[in-house]
Amino acid sequence: MDSDLRDLDLCGMLGIKQSATEKVMKTAYRKKALRWHPNKNPDNPNAAQLFLRLSKILTILTDTAARLDYDKSVNLLQNCSKKDSIRVKRN
Repeated sequence: MDSDLRDLDLCGMLGIKQSATEKVMKTAYRKKALRWHPNKNPDNPNAAQLFLRLSKILTILTDTAARLDYDKSVNLLQNCSKKDSIRVKRN
């Protein structure tokens, strides 16, 4: 996975749940891609970068191996967050 995407909530970027189907992912991607397409946002210098990022997100979420890596990293972050919150509560 690209380092620029590693710390992002990919499902959140598309506005979908973690358990979304591929069809839902693709539909959400199309809506976001149309909204952020560089041709529709010529005055926004970040539009091309965001459009490319959305394409990478869809690739990760729909590729089986890449999705497994992403799910592992999300689960690891969630487990670390839970442990940190438990530590804070105990103090």
